Amino acid sequence: MSTTHQELLSYLTSIVGHDVTIDEGLTVLIEGVRRFVDDHPERHLVILLAGGTASGKTSQGAGRLLQAFPGRSMIFPIDMFYRGKRGLAVLQKQYGHEISWDEPLALDLDDAGEQLEHLRNGQNATIPMYDFGESERVGSESVSSQPIIIAEGLFALHDSIRIHGDLGVYVDVDVHGQIIRRVLRDIVRKKREPNDILFELAQTAIPKQYEHVTTTRQYADIIINNDYRPETETARQASQLAQVKVAGWPPLGRMAELGAEYLGSFQGYDRYFTAKDRNLAATGEELRIRDESGRLMLTYKGPHVGVVGERFVFTCSIEAVTVQALMKYYHEALVYVRKSRRLFLLPGVLLSLDVVTLTNPGGTVVEEQQVTEIRLTRRHDNGVEVVNETIQQLGLDPKKSTTASYFSIALNPSLLPLD
Repeated sequence: MSTTHQELLSYLTSIVGHDVTIDEGLTVLIEGVRRFVDDHPERHLVILLAGGTASGKTSQGAGRLLQAFPGRSMIFPIDMFYRGKRGLAVLQKQYGHEISWDEPLALDLDDAGEQLEHLRNGQNATIPMYDFGESERVGSESVSSQPIIIAEGLFALHDSIRIHGDLGVYVDVDVHGQIIRRVLRDIVRKKREPNDILFELAQTAIPKQYEHVTTTRQYADIIINNDYRPETETARQASQLAQVKVAGWPPLGRMAELGAEYLGSFQGYDRYFTAKDRNLAATGEELRIRDESGRLMLTYKGPHVGVVGERFVFTCSIEAVTVQALMKYYHEALVYVRKSRRLFLLPGVLLSLDVVTLTNPGGTVVEEQQVTEIRLTRRHDNGVEVVNETIQQLGLDPKKSTTASYFSIALNPSLLPLD
């Protein structure tokens, strides 16, 4: 243990060796680093920030450290040292087997360690410029050293990097949180299909993480927990779905009177799942696989955030092999919904006339019931008024309405007063 390491740990005794929340951990870490660099202005401090994919080590960990020390800190992004598709092809030919993006060989960690040592000694370093969309290096840039160097990445605590650091921090996260964060991130960042992201995560990335990243957790001086927080993280997403269900259907002919446009019909069978590392029902989340005549759709719903059932909803097509891969981390919640649905469109409102059968772990609780679902297709400042007006126009009883999902109704049928 270096002198710098020993001295730095003395500033962080309240969190060293303990699992702490990200807010508590970063608050103490930032204050300890501030005291250390103020007492030792001549030194260059290297903080190693590791953790699994989508753990928040970059956006929250490195980001907050950088913000806390403007003009005195820099991020050393280890992910920039990916070899790229061409470099990986050469390496795979050399080793005679496939190498995934989620193992140390996919990066030039020896060069990363060498460049990090330059910065630690107050010298300039050369960092590759990596295009994640193209999976290739597109050049390099020379960077100057700063008093605080934050080296972050999956393999920040790997042997090749660890010897060049002064403090090791590992950001922990639940697997369910990784999956949700990663798929939403990579749709934008890497412009990939959700099914491909989910399959790679479940089949390769997370197992490789257990093999190559989680094992480095033992070398961390500080372990920060940043489990997925759906109540706040989904609220930041732009897509919010407001919906209300009402027992019964409109009187015969009412849809034609209102000039509703008929969009089509389908039959679906929904299976609901919960994560093996958290109870999704307890956190207000839902994960559903729908089978529409052999076409599979995955839907994730965050907790309710509004008075007319607003919640974040993400839906994508999914292949059976991907569902099977995800079952390493999820299991069935034993809630099933069979429905026949007819869809109609009014200005700003999507209507579904459903016939539903709901089954929970105790058996079938609702059978062949008629339900009208009202969804707002755009944001409204007066969403409650729009919903109530729609219920009135349809000739339905507002006392028989609920913002609960079919999943929640299956578990607690009293949420939707049925005829």
